[in-house]
Amino acid sequence: MKFGDIIIAVASIVVLIFLFEYPLGFVFNLQTNGGQWADVGVSILLSALIVGIVFAGKIWEETRIKAILRILVLVAVLFIFGLWISVSSSDWISAIREANPHPTYTASNWYYFDSSVAVGTVFLNVVFVLVLSFIGLYIGSMLRKPKKG
Repeated sequence: MKFGDIIIAVASIVVLIFLFEYPLGFVFNLQTNGGQWADVGVSILLSALIVGIVFAGKIWEETRIKAILRILVLVAVLFIFGLWISVSSSDWISAIREANPHPTYTASNWYYFDSSVAVGTVFLNVVFVLVLSFIGLYIGSMLRKPKKG
């Protein structure tokens, strides 16, 4: 797989996630009254599955796991960047502080607490994205095997 193919595959995953997430979120929130993780998980899995099917020929050109891991590295970098921007917002930090009141915390205590919550949140979300993307890409590439000849 060429680097340009990896860029297009990652961009396709991200675009498809955003296209699936709103309609699925609407459906899951109506059905389960608060299924905010279900819509994200299904949209990631479905997006990776579609990209795995579309890019199956390129993925099978080299070792399948190696090609998938190359895609996942760029997915992880992109999601870390986006998530870090999200958790760095003042509204998110204020929400964390309101949910965990500690009247005796100093400014440095809050700094370390906010940082640890932010890093933990980014870590768990990236692991979630990587696992579901790997499953989707692997299954998608298996559904469309290359033609022999």
